[in-house]
Amino acid sequence: MGAAMSKRDSSSGEEKIVRTSCSYDCGARCVLKVHVKDGVITRIGTDERPMPSLKACIRGLAQKDVVYAPDRITKPLSPSTRQSPCKNQGEFTI
Repeated sequence: MGAAMSKRDSSSGEEKIVRTSCSYDCGARCVLKVHVKDGVITRIGTDERPMPSLKACIRGLAQKDVVYAPDRITKPLSPSTRQSPCKNQGEFTI
């Protein structure tokens, strides 16, 4: 996430606000304010600046659920079995 961060306080366990754009490819690329504490997203809000006036939709604001979904693939998959170079059983292992 290449984004600007601002610190809320200087103590350990501080909350940082990361400004980034929405990852959904709807064309708008709305600006999001992602609140991060101890490396974990605590909440996501929309940017309140007047320009550009792109307010995040519900899909953008719900990205925290996407990041922490239990069925999200977080490691590369490799084929577990192959019977021929052209056939794959469709089973993958982590």
